[in-house]
Amino acid sequence: MPASAELSRRVVEAGRRCSLTVSVLREWAGAGSPKQVEYLASYLEAEAASRDASKRASLLRRCGLPAPKTFDGYDWSAVSWPEGLGRDDLLSLAFLERREDLVLMGDVGTGKTHMASALCQLACDRKTEARFFTASSLVMRLRRAREEGRLDREMSQMARARLPVIDELGFCRSTPTARVSSSRSSPTPTRGRA
Repeated sequence: MPASAELSRRVVEAGRRCSLTVSVLREWAGAGSPKQVEYLASYLEAEAASRDASKRASLLRRCGLPAPKTFDGYDWSAVSWPEGLGRDDLLSLAFLERREDLVLMGDVGTGKTHMASALCQLACDRKTEARFFTASSLVMRLRRAREEGRLDREMSQMARARLPVIDELGFCRSTPTARVSSSRSSPTPTRGRA
């Protein structure tokens, strides 16, 4: 008795995520008994899940977070939002698709770094490349790359991140055109075009 169409679809879908040839998957999905095709589908789904988990773990390692953070238990009550942006918008990471900048402003200890770190974690969980830098470490990294003649390569690697985060801008020595200041007492996301 041939496998059901749903079972065959599962084999093909799981196999496609594993970069296998669709024609061969269809042939094998239709050739086996239901029990054999169930086994094949379960195997391919486990392989795809393993690859997804490895990708997320690799992205998280490369991200460079000082400490992993999530939004579990995050206190959203103190966050004030600009018009047109809310919690669901932030958590959907839709600002990345719209290529908008996101700036978190607020006093020390209000949760800006936690929010930025949790956004990086969320991006990596969704298999989106993110990078976390403190402003001072980024400046030193770029300075060192320039001195070693590999600035272009360093910039190219950094540009691959869909979500680059630069933390502690307020702690950097700044020029009048680069000064960041805030009188707010809670994290305040703002947005603009990248």
